[in-house]
Amino acid sequence: MATSGRAAELAALTSALRATPSLVLVSGEAGIGKTHLISAALAELDRRSVAVVLGRCQPGTPFRYGVLAEGLRSCLRERPRPSVFDSAAAGALAVHLPELADRLPPPPERADPVELAHLVCRGVRDVLAALGRVVLVAEDVQWADPDSRTVLRHLLAAPPPGLSVVLSHRPAELTQPLVRPAPGTTVLRIAVGPLAEPEVAQLVQDRLGPADGLAGELTAQTAGIPAVLTEALTELARTGWPPADGRTAAELLGALELPGVREQLDSALHAVPRPARLVAEAAAVLAGPATAEDLGSVAGLPVGRARAAVTALLAAGVLREESACHYTLRHPLARRAVYRSLAGPHRQELHRRAIRLLARADPLPLRRLTEHSGQAGESALALRYGRELIEAAQRVGDLSTAIEVLTTLLAADLGGADRAGLVRALCRLAPAGTHQRQAAATVRRLLADPGLSEELRAEVRLCHGLLLARQAEGIESSRTQLTAAVRDLDHGGARLRGMSLLALPFLGATPVAEHRAWVRRVERDTPAGADAELRLGLLANTLACRVHLGELDAESAVAAAPEHATEAGARRQLARLHVNLADAFAWTGANAAARRALNRSRHLTTGLGACYAAGSAEATRLRLDWAEGHWHDLDARAADLLAAHPELYPMASEAWLVRAWLAVARGDWHEAERCFQATRCAEAANAVFPVLLGVAGGTIRMLLEQERLAEACAQADRAAEQLRAKGGWTWAGEFVPHAVEAYCAQGRAGEAAALTADLGRAVRARHAPLAQASVLACQAHLARARGDLAAAAEQFELARRRHAELGFAYRADRLAELALTTGAPADPAHLVDLVGRYERTGAARDAARCRDHLRRNGIRTPAHRSGRGYGDAMSPREQEIARLVVAGHTNREIAEILFLSRRTVEEHVGKLLRKHNVRSRHDLQLPGAALAMASNLPGS
Repeated sequence: MATSGRAAELAALTSALRATPSLVLVSGEAGIGKTHLISAALAELDRRSVAVVLGRCQPGTPFRYGVLAEGLRSCLRERPRPSVFDSAAAGALAVHLPELADRLPPPPERADPVELAHLVCRGVRDVLAALGRVVLVAEDVQWADPDSRTVLRHLLAAPPPGLSVVLSHRPAELTQPLVRPAPGTTVLRIAVGPLAEPEVAQLVQDRLGPADGLAGELTAQTAGIPAVLTEALTELARTGWPPADGRTAAELLGALELPGVREQLDSALHAVPRPARLVAEAAAVLAGPATAEDLGSVAGLPVGRARAAVTALLAAGVLREESACHYTLRHPLARRAVYRSLAGPHRQELHRRAIRLLARADPLPLRRLTEHSGQAGESALALRYGRELIEAAQRVGDLSTAIEVLTTLLAADLGGADRAGLVRALCRLAPAGTHQRQAAATVRRLLADPGLSEELRAEVRLCHGLLLARQAEGIESSRTQLTAAVRDLDHGGARLRGMSLLALPFLGATPVAEHRAWVRRVERDTPAGADAELRLGLLANTLACRVHLGELDAESAVAAAPEHATEAGARRQLARLHVNLADAFAWTGANAAARRALNRSRHLTTGLGACYAAGSAEATRLRLDWAEGHWHDLDARAADLLAAHPELYPMASEAWLVRAWLAVARGDWHEAERCFQATRCAEAANAVFPVLLGVAGGTIRMLLEQERLAEACAQADRAAEQLRAKGGWTWAGEFVPHAVEAYCAQGRAGEAAALTADLGRAVRARHAPLAQASVLACQAHLARARGDLAAAAEQFELARRRHAELGFAYRADRLAELALTTGAPADPAHLVDLVGRYERTGAARDAARCRDHLRRNGIRTPAHRSGRGYGDAMSPREQEIARLVVAGHTNREIAEILFLSRRTVEEHVGKLLRKHNVRSRHDLQLPGAALAMASNLPGS
């Protein structure tokens, strides 16, 4: 932890300490890591031949020569007494080091203060010169006493030959120049700044393991200050990450209590005048950049005193200037620490002052006014500003803000018609938003509100059911809530919406026959004169349901969708319709139609702001790019989607699935298992069923690659039972071929044939292109199991062509490999071409397997090199091995994944350690860009 992100600074400091005489000035704010950096450099020294004199200055009233006495005391206790200590100058130190008097000459009998001070300077120099090679470290010299400063100036004006001096300080608190070194002295200045997000990500990885989305939020909340990061990570490790209650990184960090941050702020604020403390409190309440004048207005100070207070807080490192003449507390965790220290009545008054200040602005900052009104207990003002903000947010398509404000207002004491209107608005908007956990919590509380009418309670239950369907472990409960809402609702629109949600076949383990019945009921009961928003909202569900169920082909489904909508609500539903169709097309195998539907939805959502449909569209796009072999940055995009929408289970499970599939193609079994588990598809009742089948198929393939045949068949048994119970055969193309391959490999050809037959019968009269193409692949596996290799090769080729026609480029390549390696020997040139396609895609494991097949048949494939040596840069093969090393794989595992000998892997790892100048594989780190590159890198 000490030197993470500080490699360049540590190398420079270590190099400077090798030169003598030398002076290193290390500057940085409190908690930035100066001490850690210096300690790491000292640890590199051979302490048998180098004496270290280390002292730390303390704030407050300093003792004469305090920092030097501390350093010399600890150093001289550990070392033999040099003969030069008999000099009178060295004896002058005895007054300040009485516990070492027996090791020093007697002090001079008579000397005036000036002469004695001069003798101390000479004595320190003589002692350091006698010690030979010395590193003198004085930390926090902004607090050094004047006498210690004098000695340091004397030393550096004529330094002993073997002396290196390291001085650390906080620039904002340094009131005078430190020293002027003698000519010929090596001088290095190191400004230690905050850690950037990649360095924070490495710290998170080291302390908590994989934690997607946490590094960015942690960097923002701590400003990258290592001391604050360390305390926050320690607290997160104690409470557990990821949080069991589903809170986001921002919510979890917002709730942290960090005593170290509180104590550092208390110390800093104790050292400044009272007006400065008042300004710090005002900054905590305003919670954003503000001018000195505005801070003074909230603090109750005149302009002149407010400016002086801001200057003092900047010097103390409490405030920072975020933009020209606009100031805020150093980081959000500091702001919350100050805010929590405020007594209730004082905090309320500060919020009221903030309202008066902000109410003079033009245009009105409605969001801040709503928040301050609520915090000040001004419910009427909060309602007034909140309504205006909700209307403004809806006009620009900012649903997240509208929903957030609604949840805030509903937490206030608002009754009667005001409350009913807010409840209905939340139920209408929340399902379309992207940050739904907070809205779901508010809806749960509303269900227990005795003041709601039965009709309104049924609407709330309907909203709750939909929100539950988008949460992990919530699908089964969602169905219960939706069923109750449909039963209790009297009027048509809300009841029809509930019925259309119960029709969605991909959620949970409910047999598809029940979903089909709900589709029929919705289509039957929808009135001809329904308004456009309701009609399109229902159609968005029912059309997609019929595609999922294989009842409609892509062309017919698109033809049934209206082309245009005028009102914003209707446009949003039309966009959702095309997103839902794209999702259904992609799961059933109509990839080209899915692309067109996504393009149409993107056009329709222009100007509507971020919404649930946009995130769902990106999840579908990820799956399409996976299928079509467009893997560049695919893992990073999936991680971005997870970071943006961690609480939305359906799209999160798809993103995790794509990441797992990528890891399997790379041969990164640890990462694949982690991502498969993160889909949370263990129970069919609470799973997105096509994702469950994708997880089962991908897991079986991974286990087959690892020759864990019994486990692969056990996985196939479980998923096949779930599939038959559900009846979701239109999505089975992601699972059945892998299950059939596993059964055939274990000699269970009868079960493989039965599963193939079930799939064929189920999709024969359905519109399910991928499932139908998968039947061909299953038949090829059965032919190979029978020993009819010629027929198997021919069938694999037929399956390859069909998958290629559908746009499943990567799966087509896998089938091409099977066709080429089954039966009569194929033209090696075809396999060599396939290796190239795998490598261009990024399927390192597949490329390595093909190379191994060619090698075993006496054919060598050309290495793709640039025609020059790589020097200190990593070769493609080294990048792939480095990624696997960082992921925690042993040399044996890496050799198996990439079909290499252990000796070859050991040689590559040795080169990696030398190129990165580290001693152990555990110290090997890849910067973000290199890691992303390696994640999609083929074998060399």
